[in-house]
Amino acid sequence: LHVVGQRRPRDVEPQLHRGRHLVHVLSAGARRPHEALVELALAARPDVRAAEFGLESAGKMAGLAEAEWLSLSAIVDANGSGSRGFEMGPGLAVGLPVFQRGGRVDSAHAEVELAMRRYASVRHDVATEVALALQNRHQAERAVHQLERELRPARERALANAMRQVAAGDAPA
Repeated sequence: LHVVGQRRPRDVEPQLHRGRHLVHVLSAGARRPHEALVELALAARPDVRAAEFGLESAGKMAGLAEAEWLSLSAIVDANGSGSRGFEMGPGLAVGLPVFQRGGRVDSAHAEVELAMRRYASVRHDVATEVALALQNRHQAERAVHQLERELRPARERALANAMRQVAAGDAPA
C-alpha cells in the first residue's frame, strides 16, 4: 500500500520488480509454473517476510550475546579515606561471566535455530499451498472439460430437435 506523498521503503521496489517479472513469466507460459508461483507467493506473503525478520533479529541478538559475554568498563573511582583526605582516580571494572556465558549465548543460538526452523516451515507451507492450489485448478479444468464433452452432444441434439420442430412448424409460439 502506497500513500501519496510517502516514499516506498527501499526493499519493496526489488520485490515489486520480481513480482512483475514472475507475472510476465507465468503469463508467457513458463515451463515450470509451480516454481515460479512459489517464488511469487514467497515474495508476496507477509508471514514469510515476518519469518525473515525474525531470523534476522535472532541472528543479531546472537551476535550481541556473543559480544556482551565479557564486559569491560572504565570508571572514575572516588573515596574519602586517602592519605590526603578525598582522593579520585581511574578504575577498571571487568565482569567475568564465569557462570553466565554459556546460558546467554546458547539461548541466543537456540533462538536462531528456532527462527531458522520457523522460516523453513513457513516456506514449506507456502510451497504446499501453491501445489494444492495448482492441483485444485487442474482438477477443476478437467471437470470443466469433462462436462463440456458430456454436455456438448446433448446440447447439439437439443438444438437439432428444436431446428427440426421449427422447420416442421411444430415449434410452440
